[in-house]
Amino acid sequence: MKYFHSLISVALTAVLLFSACSDDDPVTPESGNGAFTVTGTVSIKPGMTVPETAKLSAIWSISSGSPDYAYVFGRGSVDLSTMTFSITFDATPPPLALNDYSSHGAPSLGVGYIALADFTTLEPHMLTETESKSVYGAVMNMGVIYIGGDPAKFNTGSEILWPAAFVNGYAMGEGKETSEMFDIFVRTTATSFVLRITDDQSEFKFPNWT
Repeated sequence: MKYFHSLISVALTAVLLFSACSDDDPVTPESGNGAFTVTGTVSIKPGMTVPETAKLSAIWSISSGSPDYAYVFGRGSVDLSTMTFSITFDATPPPLALNDYSSHGAPSLGVGYIALADFTTLEPHMLTETESKSVYGAVMNMGVIYIGGDPAKFNTGSEILWPAAFVNGYAMGEGKETSEMFDIFVRTTATSFVLRITDDQSEFKFPNWT
């Protein structure tokens, strides 16, 4: 398997590399350029306590330039009384949350991992080292995918082909292993997802897509 085994290690690696160098009422988990909401249930490891400081957002992976880094964007909440969660991306992702493939003639690409962590704020910002070390939960093997233009241009303008099967705007993607060097995301029709809260970091698995 080429999957990342830990969201924490992925995020922390990005942080260290970086430091070294219109609708308001979405109703489906797939949309164009308006607001986009993802909902689902919560699964929590028995006996685990979630700190009151924990916030739900998404960690966006940026690797189209140098160095790689991670960006926080998305406003979410977790209700442990009903064991449900909801997260909304209320606008186009900030440019810093997107991979730039304009030099290849392809649109911008965003890949975000929904995570529960000690985020300092739910305002968009560069992920800090402290935040990346305090992840309590995540929606495993799923990515929030954003494409800022015609997805078909990835068929001819980029070495990354899988985004061509997505839509202009937001959608959800499920990680799939391939026989190639990197994993891919495949569009999913699922309308509900699972936020897994655990202190076993080996459970945090995500595709190595780049």
